[in-house]
This record gives sequence, C-alpha cells and structure tokens, in this order.
Amino acid sequence: MHRVVRGALSALTILLSFQEVSQPHQLGMNLETIHPMASQIIFVDAMKRSSRWFPFELIEGGAWDVPVDIPLSPDGYPLELPYDPPGGTAPVGAATLLFNQMAGEYPSGTYTLLFDGSGFMVVGAGEVEEAYFQGGEYTIDIDSSNASDVLLLLIDSDPADPIRNIRFVLPGFREVHESSPFYPPFIEKLSPFSVIRFSQTMRTNGGDYPCDNGVLPTDGDCAKIWANRPLPTDRTQASPRGVALEYVIDLANQVGFSPWLCVQHGADDNYVRELATLVESRLAPGLKCHVELSNEVWNFSADYPQSLWAEASGLAQGLSTDPTLARIFFVAKRSAEVFRLFETAFGVSAVDRLVKVLPGHIANPWQNEQQLTAFSDPILNPHGVQADAFAVGAYFGNVVGDEIVHEGRAEIATISEVLDRGRNNLTIDRPDPFAPGEMILSLANMVSLAKTLTDAHGVSLVAYEGGQALHERHEFNNNPILGQTMVDANRDPAMKMIYREMLETWELHGGGLFLHYSLIHRPTIHFGSYGSLEWTDQAEENSPKYQALLDWIEIH
Repeated sequence: MHRVVRGALSALTILLSFQEVSQPHQLGMNLETIHPMASQIIFVDAMKRSSRWFPFELIEGGAWDVPVDIPLSPDGYPLELPYDPPGGTAPVGAATLLFNQMAGEYPSGTYTLLFDGSGFMVVGAGEVEEAYFQGGEYTIDIDSSNASDVLLLLIDSDPADPIRNIRFVLPGFREVHESSPFYPPFIEKLSPFSVIRFSQTMRTNGGDYPCDNGVLPTDGDCAKIWANRPLPTDRTQASPRGVALEYVIDLANQVGFSPWLCVQHGADDNYVRELATLVESRLAPGLKCHVELSNEVWNFSADYPQSLWAEASGLAQGLSTDPTLARIFFVAKRSAEVFRLFETAFGVSAVDRLVKVLPGHIANPWQNEQQLTAFSDPILNPHGVQADAFAVGAYFGNVVGDEIVHEGRAEIATISEVLDRGRNNLTIDRPDPFAPGEMILSLANMVSLAKTLTDAHGVSLVAYEGGQALHERHEFNNNPILGQTMVDANRDPAMKMIYREMLETWELHGGGLFLHYSLIHRPTIHFGSYGSLEWTDQAEENSPKYQALLDWIEIH
C-alpha cells in the first residue's frame, strides 16, 4: 500500500518506510506551473510563487510594467530603489504579485511578513494596505474572499541595506515554514499517487524558456548551464527557469512518490550529469526516478520550442535532410545520451531505480514506429542503452467541441450531450468533422495500436498525461456559451463514472502506468478543465474526477 511519510519522521524511518513499498498502483499525476494565478498552492511561503518584478513609475499617473531592467542581486532582489533608468525617464519602483485573480482560493487569516533591510514597502490585499520601513516580523490579516490579489510594492530600498529575504507565510505556518515548506492540504491531495511528473513545474515548455547563451529556445544551439539552474534560495520558484530540483526531490521524499523528471532541452552533458548525481544522492533509496528528454518533442505549438530545437539540432548534425526524421533521430540520440549519463550516476542501482522514458504521440503511429526504431539504431545509440517505457498522451473528448460547433449546436448543447459524446470517444471511432472521409480513432483503438508497437519493441506503454480534454477549442470556436457547458460537464457527478470507464479502457487495452493531467488547475471556458481539483483546498466530494481517481486507487 502506498505510504504517506510526514516530514516529522526521522530519516531512518523514512528509508525503512520506502523499503517496504513493493508494487505501487499504476496511477500518477502531473503538477502545474508555479505562478501567482495558479490555484495549486505548493508552498506555505507565498513569496515562492511570486511573479517577476514589475517596474512602475514613481510619479502621479505613472505607467505600470515599464520596459526597464532593474538591477537585481543574485537571489533576485532589487539592489537599489528608486531606480533611475538610463535616458532620463521617471524613476521606478518594483512590484510583485503573490496571489492573482484568486478570490477565495487561498487561505484567509493572519499572514506573517518577514524581511531584512530597510526602505519603503507596501502590501496590498483588497481593502487592506500596510506599509513597512524596517526589516523584522509583522502580521497582516487577509480575507481572501475580498482580495483576489495580494500585491507587494517596493518603493524605496536602501542600497547600503536593501530590502531582501522577504517571506510571506500562510496562516498557521510561521514556526515551520523553513523546516516544512510544503502546504499540508497540497500534500494531502498529492499523497495517493505513486508517480508525479514535473514537466510544467520544471518549466519544460514556454515561449519565455531561457537559454543561458542568449539564443532563442528554438535554436539548435540553445544551452542550459548547471550554474544557472534555479535554487531553493531564489526569491521565487515561479521564474521561467522552474522550480529548484531540491524541492522536487524533497517533496518526493516527504510524500513517498517516484518523481518523473523532464530534462530541459539544451541541457549540456555536465548539466545532465550534475542533475543525475543530485537525484541519486538526495532521492530516498526505495523510490524510482523516471527520466524523459523534455516534453512532447513532437508538438510544434508556440509553447513547445523544444520541437524546433530538436529539428534544428538533427539537421545541423546531419542526421537526416528530412526535418521530421532529423527531429526523430535527434530525440533518439539525445535520449540515449541522457539515459547513459543517468545510468552512470546511479551505478549498480540504475537497474532498480531508473525508468527511462521515450516520447510518443498516440495519434501518430507512424511517428511512434520511427521513434522506437531509431532508438535501436546503433549509429544513434552506440552503447545500446535500453529504454524502459514509451509514453503517450491518453485523452478523450478533445474534438467534442469541434463536432458540436460543426453541427451548429454550440449554444444549445447540453451537459448530458457533452458527456455522452465524450464517453463515446472512449470506444467508438467517428468521422472527422473537418476532414471528409477521415476517421478519428477512439481512445481504445489508439491504445491498442500503441500497445502492439511497444510490445514489438520490448518497452512498456505508459501515459505521461491523460484524462478528459473537453474544451471549446478557443482557436477554432471562440464560443463562451459552449465553453461554460464544457466546464459544467467536468463538474457533473456523471463525470466520475466516465473517468472510471476511461481508466478501464486504458487498462483493458494494455496500458500500464497512467498519469492524470493535472492535480489542481482552475477551469477556463476557452482552455478547459484539466485539473482533477479546481483549487487546493477544494473538498474531495465536490470533485467527481478526483473521486474517480481515488476510487481507482482503492480497488487497485
């Protein structure tokens, strides 16, 4: 049975508990990006979710978020405020958001503000506005139902003793925020799952993805340097560099899950080597580590620069003159290199502690065949590194909105109709509304095809993401009425049974580990309801998807 290990236990107890874990259930979870709008609250110190600094002009009617680069300390605090930008423009202060558009979704009560240095700082939360001038410890009462935003403004910071080391601690955690940094309700919601994937939390995607050598993230020369990685001491864990790996491992150790790490694209061999060494030394011995090169290195949407990076890299290395094959061959080659670096770091324990994952696209069997075949090519994988798993996305219902719009029913479709169409997507092929003569395969048939392929190549079939994908497809439809119907369908009690049928379909047709996407995410009418929960403190009984996942774990 999956164990929940609390931080108060001794290190010895933790290790013994993990050694008792034998065969964990096959249900995992994805986490979301850390940022001020995220309804997923991971840390008890809200500064760890704070935004970048927004420069604002310190004049009456001054502009907000002006294009000024305020000099920062290595850990991310302004070195001097007001800052006078070059060129004679108005002096600026710096502001950061801790909670944004989150009324009622973060705890109410007495917060503790701690900081060092001197200057002039203001905390605003709804009608509450408090000013602070000297470092120390202060309390501030906030009613989250009346304050959708919590904003911190630095107006003045003494260059000889700048304001720094700011902590904004949630109610009730003043004494433990350093020794126990994770929010207990988040831990509770996360604890049932055996594997947790950190693609979003580690900021594997994103148009603002930072390459340490200054090139674009789509460039084949993009480089990630270990010395520039995020650290636990950084002002925020919400930067484009993602969360510090130490927090990922500590969270895994505390809860008792196996982490799934997506190695960021552009990471050089030294980066990967240091990453693997840190994981091997810090992760509890009884826990496995899943390793994957980036995320969806076949997705050419704007937020996935890693696909163009892989394509450019494959072409530059002469792996193929065909862009698609060059990308596939490079993914195979670099995956083998990353896996071998991890194997070296883990030594003899690699066999039992590493799960090496190749990326797949469930809707593209040809590409999947090419990817698995390429990985077996001795030219691309000269050391014969073995992969353990092939990962696909296992969603259903992603074209329901398109079908409804195509039929002219966007404003009259009911919740029951949406749910029925989604359920049918599990097992029934149907015509593509936008491609006459083409069929959209059911989830069952796509899983069966993928399973046949993975069996032929001797790897297990896993779902790196999966769940419902009912949304109104903003880029095509832009209908808020249909979007709200989709959100309401996700909240309907009938979704619980459909989720059970989804998991049964996955299992029946040969799927193994299944990672839901995602744990906690606020729904939107244009971009879907992917969270199993809508906010961190939501009651389990009010979420049919989360209930269905817990029920599945209980019977397995």
